Amino acid sequence: MIDRRFYYRAMAALIGVSLLGGCAPSALWSGPGGPGSSPHEADADSQPRIESATLSESEPLPAHTGSIQVVDLLFDVIRVELPADTIQHSRKIWNHIDELRVEPQLVSRLARNGVRMGAVTEDAWPAVKTILSAGEAVVHRDRVQAQAGLPLALLVSTIRDRESIFAYGVGDRLAGKTFTAGDKLITVEYAYHPDFGGRVDLQISLEIRHNLGRMTWEREGGILREVPEYERHVFSSLRTVLALNPHESVLIGAGAEIDQEFLVGSRFFSEEDLGKRHEKMYFITPIIQHRPGSMRRAE
Repeated sequence: MIDRRFYYRAMAALIGVSLLGGCAPSALWSGPGGPGSSPHEADADSQPRIESATLSESEPLPAHTGSIQVVDLLFDVIRVELPADTIQHSRKIWNHIDELRVEPQLVSRLARNGVRMGAVTEDAWPAVKTILSAGEAVVHRDRVQAQAGLPLALLVSTIRDRESIFAYGVGDRLAGKTFTAGDKLITVEYAYHPDFGGRVDLQISLEIRHNLGRMTWEREGGILREVPEYERHVFSSLRTVLALNPHESVLIGAGAEIDQEFLVGSRFFSEEDLGKRHEKMYFITPIIQHRPGSMRRAE
């Protein structure tokens, strides 16, 4: 569950937003701010499924006074798949990624679990593109618009048969669980800060979510509604918060321990399909769109 302050700030700033289905993406591959094309761009039908996920709890917003600027928060999402024989080459990308945005102890814990996260500055995109072009990367891209402060859920893959996944938690305690069904998701919660140069804070979590096939009642913002019931397992010890300036992205991918098949990093970011193994990386870029004439007085 994201910090309540994230939820309040997001709901105060993000008003009137909804999911875009099949929206034509901009020139995402070169990164924000420049045209470009992907080395091997996948067909639209193979783009990753992007869903919205409701918060498990909600509370009424506190009273606000003053002006509120109505904005739309969109996300450019780039998923990169790399053949196994180019994985080592692709790790040169991390030389250009700012991992110091993440707390040092958390960087170490992510690495032990075969996961890496960091910020991609605008200046880093040319080098990233060059490295991936040399590595025969396949790129899938999409653009999605946030739903009134609700978190995004990016589908990574689906549990096949029985999968045991282990993770090192706080204190280096190793724990595991066997899953028989469910989706592997990257969930993204966010807070927009117009008073801090348009900074966006992203909270990234990895989780397994299984639709139980039945409905339940959930109260949100004082409204009771019927929603699907899920069984969820969140790898909470790996939850990461990054502060991104305008035109910056977050990169989520595999670390050196990806070779350890039972670890969460390998289970999420390494996959074998038709006898071929590949690695997956995700670039996520928040984009703020200000609505013309949207300044209004808060009640």
